[in-house]
Amino acid sequence: MNRTTLTHIITIIGLCALSAFGYFLATKQDFFKSSLVTAEQVQKATEEAQKDVIAFLDMLEDTELRGELFTLPAYTQLVDRNIQLAAPVLARPNPFLPLNRALVVPVVIPQNASTTPTH
Repeated sequence: MNRTTLTHIITIIGLCALSAFGYFLATKQDFFKSSLVTAEQVQKATEEAQKDVIAFLDMLEDTELRGELFTLPAYTQLVDRNIQLAAPVLARPNPFLPLNRALVVPVVIPQNASTTPTH
């Protein structure tokens, strides 16, 4: 047997084994069940989320707000240091006009400079 025949035989055996493995997985009863979402699972997850939200709202309801925070010296000595930012210019008034020529940097080659590369 030459080498190419042996390669073909090994390839065919490998494809058959891969096909058999795929068939085995596809016919297995609980292979696809793990990826299915049932109505019971959705209902259970919804109930758990509702319990979490209600627990959080109960915790917020038990929170007591006092106004003494605003009379503390640490709060009254705070200083607003906001800086007013100018609105950014997002577009040119007419985008079809050529760009400003001042943005193009001209390249000046001296007249006595050689244009042939030196090695």
